[in-house]
Amino acid sequence: MKTIFLITLILGVSILNAENKTNESPFFSVKKTDAKDLKTVTFHGIPFEVQPEGNAYRNLAAALYTVGKPADKLFFLGMTTEKPECSEWWGSAERNYDNTKRLFIGDKVGQINIVFDDDTQEIIPLLFGVNIWNYELLNPLKPGEVLTTYFGHHPEPFASDTNAAALLEDSLVLMTNDERKDFKYIFALDLPGKTIKEISLAPDGSKVMGFRVTGITGLKPGNNLKTNSWESTDKSFYLKRKYFPAMDKLARRLYQFADELPGRVEPNVPENYTGPKVKFDGCGTANIFGNVFTHNLHDIMVNKIDEDGMMHTSSKDAPTFGSYVGCGTFRNGAGSYYSHIWTRDVGRSVIEAQFGGAHERSANAAKKALEIYLYDPSARYKQPNWKRIANASTLNNSNLWESVSGKENDGHGTMMLFAYHVARTGGLSSEWLKKNWKTMNDAAEWICWQMENPKESHFNGVLHSETEASTQKYGEHDLFSNTMACYGLRALARVAKQAGHEKEAERWTKKADELWTGILKTFTTEHPRYGTIFVDDANDCWTWEYKRFAPLMLSPDVFGYDLAKLDPELYKICENTYKAQKEDFFNYAAGRQMGYGQAFITQTAILLDESEDMAGYLEKAGAFCYHHTDHNYIVPEGVINHPSGRFWFRNGDLGNSIQQAEIVKCGRLLLGIDDMESDAGLKILPRLPAGWNSIAVEKYPVLSEDKLTTVNMNYSREKDGYRLKLESTDPIKIKEMRFGPFPADTKTLTVDNKNVELFKVGKNVFGYVKGDDKPVTSIDIFCR
Repeated sequence: MKTIFLITLILGVSILNAENKTNESPFFSVKKTDAKDLKTVTFHGIPFEVQPEGNAYRNLAAALYTVGKPADKLFFLGMTTEKPECSEWWGSAERNYDNTKRLFIGDKVGQINIVFDDDTQEIIPLLFGVNIWNYELLNPLKPGEVLTTYFGHHPEPFASDTNAAALLEDSLVLMTNDERKDFKYIFALDLPGKTIKEISLAPDGSKVMGFRVTGITGLKPGNNLKTNSWESTDKSFYLKRKYFPAMDKLARRLYQFADELPGRVEPNVPENYTGPKVKFDGCGTANIFGNVFTHNLHDIMVNKIDEDGMMHTSSKDAPTFGSYVGCGTFRNGAGSYYSHIWTRDVGRSVIEAQFGGAHERSANAAKKALEIYLYDPSARYKQPNWKRIANASTLNNSNLWESVSGKENDGHGTMMLFAYHVARTGGLSSEWLKKNWKTMNDAAEWICWQMENPKESHFNGVLHSETEASTQKYGEHDLFSNTMACYGLRALARVAKQAGHEKEAERWTKKADELWTGILKTFTTEHPRYGTIFVDDANDCWTWEYKRFAPLMLSPDVFGYDLAKLDPELYKICENTYKAQKEDFFNYAAGRQMGYGQAFITQTAILLDESEDMAGYLEKAGAFCYHHTDHNYIVPEGVINHPSGRFWFRNGDLGNSIQQAEIVKCGRLLLGIDDMESDAGLKILPRLPAGWNSIAVEKYPVLSEDKLTTVNMNYSREKDGYRLKLESTDPIKIKEMRFGPFPADTKTLTVDNKNVELFKVGKNVFGYVKGDDKPVTSIDIFCR
């Protein structure tokens, strides 16, 4: 690509080249016979006749042009994608195997068909990243341009990385103008000098982006022009794919390829990191996921929660990768939702920060959430509740405030869960709870009010919500939001009991029971092969139906990490649902939303102890967060995965709160250090994916008999069994430890030559070892 910035000449007559010795122009224009009001513009010494159309110029693509003249070269002006989007907005496209709205380097967006008077033709493919490129996502608009840019251009890495910029220049066989979209590039094509009968510009039906050409000019044979300054190609360039080496280098700089993932990486800890240090071993992507956990937990604890408790949906100055429609490029310093408190997002972030040890910040966040944002005004309801964006009234956007003032029951439920976790670990002291009990009461009563006022709330055995999970504006009755609210209500009932409010604890437990009865009635059905399964509406903007696993995914946040033992009946429904899901759609890559897709199905596989599937999902999760050069390890809002699975690029807000925190939760579930019944003692249920050798953690915070302490753990596969090592800073009580998985036909398991309890979970058997009655500071147990 040759970049020569020239002043645009606006002429009313044909351009004469100084090297031409006659008065006849060496150029001719290709246009429709009925074209009117044409203007001539010249770039690189080449004149083009263009037709104004509104505040832009007419697109000549998708049309046939009669020529009747010979040419040595053809020049095409514009050469950008017609539409700005290079990937689809959130929706079901990936789930439905629809790649028409995804554009990757090397994809064909159309072709130029040139038919000669001898009835031969040349067909030239128009390839993204070769002779077609995007405009809106990469360039600031010129004066007078009115185009959709999706919150600004995304010029990186090309703007600041000279090597990346050189790779782009090498790949594009286009001449560049410092001009508006209509005139941005020129594509020069060498021809055999024969008379051209006709030219057609044909978009490819497999891609919806189209392409834009605003002028076509031919160069007559026999001219005396010096043309070596024009970068041009011919048919053989495409037949022999001579473009491929440079194009491949560009793609491998911008995207992450699976075959370039490292075979092994060492633990990488962010500067000033205070959370638990994990190490997952067994393959390169296991190592990567360990670093993903550490880096994102750090980002949550430092950048999603300020010291004073202010919460953020985006990290300050976090980059955005093309908003939701990008091509893999990004803009630094965006901080897309930094000023917003999306409750579904920050609730999960604070829960993970709390588990990670950020107790003071989490406590401050809980107090701010309960004292201030629970009472942020709603445009629709006078009852205190956490809206979709908790601080919406302060953002100086009345339309946004009104649109998020519906019943955000999933967000409200998440906030109740986060308040519970802060309270159970002492972040909300008994004195604070006594003084501020009204806030906790109001939070729980919002759910009760809806259940008791069906005319206003549309409650019909289950809650009606206006949230992303339920089509937003008009809403629906959905499983995800109802489960969040039900579990959140149970959690606050525990807080009430802890604070001595027995009446409220009893009321909220009964309401949660009533709601759960409605959930089972409304959101289960009978599958012809698997029996009772969960269902949920699929009319929302999330790509996958994985939200129907909410009763399973949320169980560790309230009940514990071992649902198969805690509630076998519920576990069975979830297991059946997973089997049905694998028939409906099954792919380890579910990263269009990294939280609602990749993380949700990964948590499901972990909690069902599907060791092979959890390995597949986790390794994709780690791979999707890895990039060889730019902003490595931070969870993107989503990824756009090539249909081959060979490569992908990141999409949206890097480190988006909910997507990031749900991926971190996957790591927490792998470790399996369960302190939900702290008085009875810890349950240790590490889950080792197939092909992984060990999982380890240092200084993992736990609650043991109302005291916060830390533990170090290493769980490894050894010969014909598993070894668990645990050390604690203070003496801790251990209720039980789980070992496995072992094959389904296992009859006996032993520890120190003593048989242990066997328990079948899914396709495998696990061994359960009871802890000592007395607190301990270390254990080393091998189960075979």
